[in-house]
Amino acid sequence: MARPPDRLDRMREAQKFSRMREAQEQAAAEKRRLLERMKETQTAAEEQRQAREEARNVQRSRFTTINIAEALAAATRLRFIDLEADTARVAVALNRPTLTLLDMFLKVLVGRTSVAVLQWPRGIRDISVLHPLAELAALTSATVRETDGYSWCDPVPDFRTLYFPWRGGGTGTTQRRILIDRTELLKRNQFHLTRKHVGQQELSAQLEKLHVTIAHLCNLKQRDTTKPHLAHPTLGELYPTFGALGGDDAPRPFGSIVYELFGRVAHGAALSKQLDHRPFLSVPANAPFAFFGMCPRSNVKGALQLPVLASERRPDVCILDLGTPGLSRLGADWEELLENFLELLTRHHPETPVFAITHDIYVHRRLVFLLKKFGLTKGVTAEPQSSRILVRTTEDCFSPDAEIGAVTDVDIRFHSAGGAGAAALRALSEAARKADPSTAGALRQAMGNVRRAMSLPCGIGTAHSALGDADAGASAFLERRSAGTVLVVVKRQLALTTDGGERQALEDAEKALNTAFDDFQTDTPIGSMLADVAVTLARKSSPSVIAFATEYEQLLGRLRLCSNDEQGRRLKERIDDGFIRLVTLQALDAELTQIESGKSRNAWKRLLVVAPPRDAFAVLLGRRWLPEEIAVLSDREFVDRIAATYASLAAHPDLAGDGRIGSRLAKAAAAAKAEAQARNVAPVDLDLALQAPILVSDSMIDLTSSDDEGDQDVIEFALESGRTMRARPGSLVIRYNRLADINPFERTTARDVRATDMIVVPSQAFIDEARSVLPVRILSQSRVKMYHLAVENAYAGLAGDTRAAKARHVIQRMRKLGARDRGEATVMDWLNAAEHKLLPEDKIRPHAPQHWREFRAFMEIVGIPEPLAAAIWCEGVEQLRIGRRRAGTLMAQAFVSVLVDTHGTSASMPPSVKEGISRLRKQAMEYLDGVLAGQTHALREAERA
Repeated sequence: MARPPDRLDRMREAQKFSRMREAQEQAAAEKRRLLERMKETQTAAEEQRQAREEARNVQRSRFTTINIAEALAAATRLRFIDLEADTARVAVALNRPTLTLLDMFLKVLVGRTSVAVLQWPRGIRDISVLHPLAELAALTSATVRETDGYSWCDPVPDFRTLYFPWRGGGTGTTQRRILIDRTELLKRNQFHLTRKHVGQQELSAQLEKLHVTIAHLCNLKQRDTTKPHLAHPTLGELYPTFGALGGDDAPRPFGSIVYELFGRVAHGAALSKQLDHRPFLSVPANAPFAFFGMCPRSNVKGALQLPVLASERRPDVCILDLGTPGLSRLGADWEELLENFLELLTRHHPETPVFAITHDIYVHRRLVFLLKKFGLTKGVTAEPQSSRILVRTTEDCFSPDAEIGAVTDVDIRFHSAGGAGAAALRALSEAARKADPSTAGALRQAMGNVRRAMSLPCGIGTAHSALGDADAGASAFLERRSAGTVLVVVKRQLALTTDGGERQALEDAEKALNTAFDDFQTDTPIGSMLADVAVTLARKSSPSVIAFATEYEQLLGRLRLCSNDEQGRRLKERIDDGFIRLVTLQALDAELTQIESGKSRNAWKRLLVVAPPRDAFAVLLGRRWLPEEIAVLSDREFVDRIAATYASLAAHPDLAGDGRIGSRLAKAAAAAKAEAQARNVAPVDLDLALQAPILVSDSMIDLTSSDDEGDQDVIEFALESGRTMRARPGSLVIRYNRLADINPFERTTARDVRATDMIVVPSQAFIDEARSVLPVRILSQSRVKMYHLAVENAYAGLAGDTRAAKARHVIQRMRKLGARDRGEATVMDWLNAAEHKLLPEDKIRPHAPQHWREFRAFMEIVGIPEPLAAAIWCEGVEQLRIGRRRAGTLMAQAFVSVLVDTHGTSASMPPSVKEGISRLRKQAMEYLDGVLAGQTHALREAERA
C-alpha cells in the first residue's frame, strides 16, 4: 500500500506550487514590461515618423504660395545685359527656351516631383543659371495689395539649391558677366519693404534683411554715367555660393561663401556705408537662396550629412547638370558616380526633388531610368511626366528662339559605307568594353578620330598634299586624322595592361587600325561615295547644296569634285555659277535661311550632307524648313546610332505628332535603319560563303549548306524566270533597289524577301562572270599567308614537346569545342605552317581543316577571332583548294561586299581592280530575277543528305 502523504510532503508540494506561481507571475510581469517597451518604441517611432512627415509637409507646402504663371510673367519683364556680347550692350529679355526651362524648374520646386530634361539639338552649357533666374522670378512675382494707403505684397519663400557636379570657378562663369537691370527688381522689392507697415510678418529674419540689402542697390544709379558696367548687379552675385571640393588640400565643405555676396557692386551701392547685412546673409546654415555646389571628387556622403544640409533648412531642390562640361567633369565612369550620388541623396534627403538636364539622348534615357529607380518621380501631382524634351536652336538665354511648330516634309536618305574603317571601329569598341573606364574613354576618343579619318572626302595622302602647307589649323586637322594619333593610344594601353583578355582585344584593334589606315591612305569610303554621287549631281536640272563638316573638308571636297575629267569640269562650272553651293555645316543654317527667304526657294530641292557629326546633324533636323530631299553620306556606325536613338526620340510625347519634329525624326530613324540593314556586311565580306549555292540543276539554286546541322526551316522562292531558289531564313540575299540614288544593291535576309522584289541570283553564268573580274587568287594567297603566320606564331605556345604531342593536344581541345576527330598525322600537317609558307606562291596551299566546324575550332585554339577566321576560310582556304567542287560557287558568293558596300570595300583598291568591280556591278544587272512567292517548310533529313 502507498504511504499516505505526511505533513512534510504537503509542505514541500505547497512550496513547489508557490515557486511555480511566482515564476509565472514574474514571466507575466516581464511580458507586460516587454509589451510596454514595444509600445513605447512603436509610439516613439510613430512620433518620429509623424515629425518627419510633418517636416516634409511643411517643406512641401512652403512653396505652394508661389504662383508659377505669375513668376513666369515676372521673368518676362526682367531685362539683362551681356557684358561680353559681340553686339552693342542693350537690355534684352529671356528667350522662349529659357523661360520654358524656368517653368519646368519651378514646377519641380513647387510640385516636389523630379524630372529629366533633354535640350535638343542645342542648349545652354551651364544650367546653374536657373537658380538666380528663379530667385528673381519669385521675388518679383508677388501680387500687389493695397491696405491703408500702402502698396504691399505677400512674402515669398526662398529656396536652397543643391548642384551636382560642381566645377568650382567653371560653374557660373557666364552668370558673372550677365547684368540684371535693377529697375524691375527694385520696383518690386519696395512692396516687400512696406509689408511691415501693414502688420504682415516676414517668413524669416534672413529674408527681411535680404529685402533691405536689395533696396540699398538703388544707390547704383550714381554709377549710371561714370561706370555703367557697375550700375547693375550680375546674376552671379545675387545669391551666396558654398562649395564642397575634392582633394587633400580642399577646404571644409560648405564652410564659407565662395564669392562675396553683392561683392562687385558693394562700393557703388554704398553697402559698406550703411548697415551691412551681408555677413548675416552668408551663414551657410540659414542663408536665403543659398547655392550648394558639390564636386564629384569630394566626399559626397560626408557633405550630404553635414549639419549645414541636415538642419531645418534642407536643400529644397537638386540640379543635376549633365551637359557637356558636367559629363567631362564626371569622366568615363559618369554613370556609376551619378548612381552613387542619387543613392546617397535619397538616403539622406529623400524629400529633395531632382531637376536633371542634359544634351545627350543616351544620358537622358539613363537619367529617366535612375530617377524612377530611386523613387524620385513620385511627387505631389498625380502621374507626373518624368521625361521632358525641349527643342531649341540657341545656346544662350537671350538670342531669339521661336517655337518651331510645324516642320516641312522631308525625304531623308542615308548612304553608308563600312570597309576596314568599320572593322576598326568595332575592334576599338570591343577593346573599350573590356577595359577600365579611363582606358575605355581614351579608346572611344580614338574611335572618333578613326571616324574623322574615314570621313575625309579623299585619301589621307591627298589631304596632306593639299593641306600640308596651309596653316596651323590644317596641321591640327590632319594630325587628329592620322594613324599615329590613334595608334599611340592603343600602344600606350598595351604597354600598361596586364590582363590577357584586354591585351588580346587591344592587339586585334591595333591590327584592324593598321589595315584601315593603309586603306585610307589611298582613298576613303566617304570620298569614294562622294565621287559616285557627283555623277548624279552633274545630271540634275535643279540646284543643290553640299554641306561638309569643316572648312578643310569643304576644300578637299571641292578638289575631289572638280577633277580634270569632263564630269569634274562640268561640276566646277556649276559650282562657280552657284548652281551647286558648297558650304560647311556651321554656315549651313545661314545658307538655308537665305534660300528659304528667297524667291527661288522651291527650286532648291536637294541637300547633300557629307559625313556630318551627330550634333550638327541634329541641329540640321531641328530646323523648321528644309529642302525636300536630304541625302547623307556617312559611315555605317553613324546610321546605326541614328536608327537606335531617333526612333525612341520621335515617339516622345513632347515631339510626336503629324507635322511635328517627331515625324521628321521618325523618318530619319526608319531611313537609317533600312540603310543599316541593307549595308550590314563585313569589310571584304564572304558571309554567304558558308551558305554557298549548290547547283542541283539549272532550275534549282540551293543556298543551304551541307555544314548545317539539325532540321532547320528553309524557304523556297519561285522566280519569274521559272527557276526555284532555296535558302535558310537567315541566308544573305542581295536585293536590287531601283530607286536608290547611289548603290542599288542591298543586303537582306531570305526571310525579309517579299514578292515583287528583285534579287541577284547566283547562277552558274554569274559565277563564271564573277571569277573573271577580281584578282581573287592574289587575295586568297594573302589570306593563306595570314593563316600560316598565325599557326606558326601559336605553335610554340601549344602544349607538348614534339609536333606529335602538340597535335594530340590540339585534337583533345578541338573535341571539347565540338569538332569531329581528325588523325594525328593530319593535324601535324596543319601545324607544319613554317614549311608550307616557304613554297612558291603558285604552289601555296592552305593545309587546313576540310570543314568549317573543324577550321573554326582550330582557329580558336590558334587564337584567331571568329570574324577574321571566317574571312581567312572564305577568301583563302576555300579558294585555293584543289579539286573543290564548290570553289567556284563560293567565289560567286564572295562578291556580296563588292556589290553591297562597294565604297567601303574597294575605295582604296588599285584603278584596275576598281574597273573590274565596276564591270561586275554592271554584269550583276544581267542576273537579276523577280520573286513571285516564297514558301517556308522544314527540310527533311533525306533531302539534306
